[in-house]
Amino acid sequence: MTKKIFMIAGEVSGDVNASHLARAMRRLDPSLEFVGIGGGNMRDAGVRLLADSTTWGSIGFFEGFVKGLVIYPVARRLKAMFESEKPDLFIPVDYRVFNMRAARIAKSLGIPVVYFFAPVSWFGSGGKRFQALAETVDLSLLALPMSLDDYAAAGARHEYIGHPLVDAAKPSMTKLEAREFFGVEPDAPLVGLMPGSRGQEVKRLMPVFARAAEIVAARVPGARFIAFRAAPQLDAEIRKHIRNAPVDVASEKVYDFMNACDVLALCSGTATHEAALMGKPMIISYKLHPVTAWIARRTVNPPMIGLPNIIAGEFVAPELVQEECVPERVAEKIIEILSSREIRDRMTAQIKLVAEKLGSPGVLDRAARLAAGVAGIAGGLPGGERTKL
Repeated sequence: MTKKIFMIAGEVSGDVNASHLARAMRRLDPSLEFVGIGGGNMRDAGVRLLADSTTWGSIGFFEGFVKGLVIYPVARRLKAMFESEKPDLFIPVDYRVFNMRAARIAKSLGIPVVYFFAPVSWFGSGGKRFQALAETVDLSLLALPMSLDDYAAAGARHEYIGHPLVDAAKPSMTKLEAREFFGVEPDAPLVGLMPGSRGQEVKRLMPVFARAAEIVAARVPGARFIAFRAAPQLDAEIRKHIRNAPVDVASEKVYDFMNACDVLALCSGTATHEAALMGKPMIISYKLHPVTAWIARRTVNPPMIGLPNIIAGEFVAPELVQEECVPERVAEKIIEILSSREIRDRMTAQIKLVAEKLGSPGVLDRAARLAAGVAGIAGGLPGGERTKL
């Protein structure tokens, strides 16, 4: 009898990771049926979508409230979706608040839950979160080497599988081939600008990056700048802020794009994971709504925000956040890195040490087999048998 898997991803990165897992599970059992909530990547992977979450991504209190007006009607339909589809397994992917609501509903209906990209505490808080996971989720699959002690203390069944980007973040060309592909001279200093995958991130960071490019261009002869567009709907916003700055736009072969660059100025998020795995010097940037930033500093106030720095426990890459995230400071850091082979080599070596902590190859295969085991699918690890990284 065909097994049905229900998946939910709430933003671009989750949509990508869910699509990879769906393909990996289908390699175990080609007859599997997938249904759920997500975006174009999941649809391309053969997931029948009941709702589109492409625009759900947000950061901040006010931004989240606005997005909530869009998400709420879907949240109200969750129980009806589960009852209608009658899945054999529910796989929430990241997107904690919405997906924990969905997980509680699934659990109440007797549907097993395997959380892919299960929540972690970045800054040492969230005890109740792990207790809720222990009570609701049958197996949590962690992509980052964080909060393992919290899961264990709560009695939550979990596995650290490593980050899927360990398998995915690989260029298909040499650096010289990539430069030819993107129309960049072999010896030109090349700066990659990655302003994020959410509209509000692009709106706040792209003007900073574009002006920084103008400053660097005036001081570094022959420097080239390319902004990477993470999703088609961001194209107009990116180009609006470039104006007359010497910045081109790329939208494909992201790992070849990163490989071609000498330094990346990027938004804190998934791109920092990718850059770490590729050993790329980077400048991590972020800006929130001023009121959101004020509240965050009086609640969370993290000492650092970039994954490479958090995992290393020190600043292996500079961070420019909020008031520090201005064109002059971004340009200053870009010039500093471009001007010193010693700085680039040291940063690359430190970042590669971080990459080694993100797991070993075969992440998606491990995740697929563990999830399949919980649902009793052929090829799965029985009962979520422990794996070794």
